[in-house]
Amino acid sequence: MKYTTFEIVILGMLGAIACVCQVALSLLPNIEVVSILFIVYTKVFGKKALFPIYVFVLLEGIFWGFGSWWIMYLYDGSYTLFDNNAVSIADDGEIIVSGPCVMKGYYNDVEATEKVLKDGMYHTGDYGRINNAGRLVLLQRNPDIILLPTGEKISRVRTNEQITAINGVAEGFITFYNNRLTAVIVPIDKSATEDIFKRRIDKYNEKKGYRWEIQKIVLRKEPLPRKSDGTVDEEAVCEFIGD
Repeated sequence: MKYTTFEIVILGMLGAIACVCQVALSLLPNIEVVSILFIVYTKVFGKKALFPIYVFVLLEGIFWGFGSWWIMYLYDGSYTLFDNNAVSIADDGEIIVSGPCVMKGYYNDVEATEKVLKDGMYHTGDYGRINNAGRLVLLQRNPDIILLPTGEKISRVRTNEQITAINGVAEGFITFYNNRLTAVIVPIDKSATEDIFKRRIDKYNEKKGYRWEIQKIVLRKEPLPRKSDGTVDEEAVCEFIGD
């Protein structure tokens, strides 16, 4: 297996990127991007993905120190590289990952674990396909997930349900508009003022206690616009917010 100079540079940089991600996110729980990166590298570069994997292992050893744990990285990387079933596509197009690199679960969060781990396979929430060359093509994120600039992931379905459950709300919809997490609320009482719901949303933010919060609310007297399949038309909602 021969490498061109360009490939050595690119693959070496990819290995370094994986190492930087590992170190930068080491203090955060439930964050594991290195395994996903290795799988993507493998699908894109095939057996040549061994190069960034070993670069990563070497840099890990230099940064953390060499030990018996260090050798296991070689096993994990090689398994992912040669396991053709490590990545599969579900019937609805979701990317599913399996193998020893998959986490055991989220720390102290059984509910979240059960949603993404099924029969030992990790459901990523990303959508894609395998092309004729056997490579993974990423198409889009799960539309039910909002990814904030901070890296926080918000379940749109769960948050919409929680907003709708607030006293006086007939319908609630969350969206990220103009760099602000915005809640569009259809009140039961059409004469209700924005100040009333602002106080209720403030209490909701305090109760959540997360690193994100709803920063803006917009009242809408008409029902939320919907597509032919019954789902909320987010584009139309954003147009309404901008008016």
